[in-house]
Amino acid sequence: MASDDRPVFTEVPLSSGDGAAPDPPAPLAERPGEASREAPDAASANRDRQPTAADLRLLRRLLLGRDRDDALDRVSRGDLPAAPARLDARSVGRVLPDAVRFRESEDEDLGEALAGPVERGLKASVERNPQPVVDAIFPVIGPAIRRAIRHAMAQSLESVNQSVNYGLSWRGLKWRAEAWRSGLSFGEVVLRHTLQYRAEEVLLVHRETGLLLQHVVAPDVPGAGEDADLVGAMLTAVRQFVGDSFSVDEDDGLEAVEVGDLTVWIEPGPRAIIAAVLRGHPPESYRETLRRAVETIHARMGEALTTFTGETAPFDASRDVLEGCLDAAYAEEPRSGLSPQLAVLLLVLLGAMAWLGVRWWDGHARETAYLQALDAAPGLEVLRTDREGGRLLVVGARDPLADDPDAFLAAAGLDRSDVDARWVTAFSADSALVAQRATQAFRPPDGVRLAVLPDGTIRALGPASADTAWASAARDLLPLVPGADRLDLSGLRDDLGAAIAEVEALALPFGDNGSAPPPDALAPFLARAERLAEAARQHGESLTLEITGHTDDRGTPDANRALGLARAQAVARAVTGALGDRLPVRTLSRGADETLGEGAHPPSRRATFRVLRAE
Repeated sequence: MASDDRPVFTEVPLSSGDGAAPDPPAPLAERPGEASREAPDAASANRDRQPTAADLRLLRRLLLGRDRDDALDRVSRGDLPAAPARLDARSVGRVLPDAVRFRESEDEDLGEALAGPVERGLKASVERNPQPVVDAIFPVIGPAIRRAIRHAMAQSLESVNQSVNYGLSWRGLKWRAEAWRSGLSFGEVVLRHTLQYRAEEVLLVHRETGLLLQHVVAPDVPGAGEDADLVGAMLTAVRQFVGDSFSVDEDDGLEAVEVGDLTVWIEPGPRAIIAAVLRGHPPESYRETLRRAVETIHARMGEALTTFTGETAPFDASRDVLEGCLDAAYAEEPRSGLSPQLAVLLLVLLGAMAWLGVRWWDGHARETAYLQALDAAPGLEVLRTDREGGRLLVVGARDPLADDPDAFLAAAGLDRSDVDARWVTAFSADSALVAQRATQAFRPPDGVRLAVLPDGTIRALGPASADTAWASAARDLLPLVPGADRLDLSGLRDDLGAAIAEVEALALPFGDNGSAPPPDALAPFLARAERLAEAARQHGESLTLEITGHTDDRGTPDANRALGLARAQAVARAVTGALGDRLPVRTLSRGADETLGEGAHPPSRRATFRVLRAE
């Protein structure tokens, strides 16, 4: 700058805009920093002091010099000389970053002003050469796309899982059982069975040159890895052929190649391609594994891929990424667990089976009780049982004097709709029915009772003084009475003999497992015992009544003997209570030694009597 352009600083008083004289300037130190060294307290005070009007006038004089009034006029009129362009650009360049930051902190006007130019510049850059933008956003946008795809696939899988849950095919039930055992979800088990695969080789190929950068092989894969360089070159050539022949974008080119039992999946990146040689049917999720590997390699080795000149040694560091793609679908060791759906299904099935079992058991118990009652009834014999049309079929023989079989239905909890009973008429050999049939045919006089012996003999019991004219007609009718072979009148004796025969011919019945005689049967027996005691007194005879208890054969021998003795003793107590010492008694037990039938046979549950004369 010329000497004439320098501002001149004088001590001449200046007039201010309001006409007041300025304050004299403060003396300046001759050397910079001298005042601060000599008077640090004063310097600190000056820094903290607020500027005064005198300070501002001094600053104006220093900046504008002697021509300050003319300069102020020019500023007020806007008549400023233009600064040199070189100084203007440098000044703007030095303050522009700070100015942008300052302006951005004030409001959003700067961002709104720059939005249009930046968008147009980015669009023009992408149209001119999109590769730099792709290289910049690929490591960022890839994971975001992968997360979106994973979310969509998870929703799709859940939908498939819910739809399959409504199916109860045999395959679905087997897979549910496996899911229950392994603790996995039902959808995962379905995928394990339907999508099994193995990645045998993974190749990293330079996209522009087609050269093989790295290659990994799964263990125990015979013949793998041979001609890997040729494979990489062929993949590049095939991709270029597809792109040129079918007019598709480079990123929408060939994705898979099938070669016999093998499938090659191709996943392209900006600078490199990953090709996986697969056996079987890989799931779509495996392509996500390849995408993740491509993104990782570009993030780690983006510069090496961009500046690649044929040297593959830098790409040895990508082996761990490629080996992570050597995936295989092998079933894991199952774990214990229970699928809720299968548990509910099993509970429903078990409940239904239990309900059917209870119904079957109840029906079986009712039918068994009905058949046992028929077998125990005199004059009824069941010949065959079966099921026909959901009903119990009973075929049997019935004596005309037997009870009505339908009377046993209600006691067993059944009705006519549950049983189809078919009976044929047959005469029973049961002693009670034979005696009843003979009594109806012979019509013996009052006081005479007919008893049937095991050999079919009809014995007449009663007083000897009774009318015996009926006996002649009875012998003529004897062949017409089923079960009667001959007539025995030796039981017609005097009063004492008749009383003895009357007591000995009696069998006192008992209930099932009961030790007390039923009152309706005990009263007639006590009446006969009373007549026996009276006849013995009149004839001066000393008699002893021997009471023997019997049971059926369902219990153990010891239990049956004990029960038989209890029955005899119960009858003995009744006789002693009614007759005192007029008819002495003694008790015995035969248990099941003299049963009249097998199983639950009511006639076998009895007490029999024998009259002993004193010697």
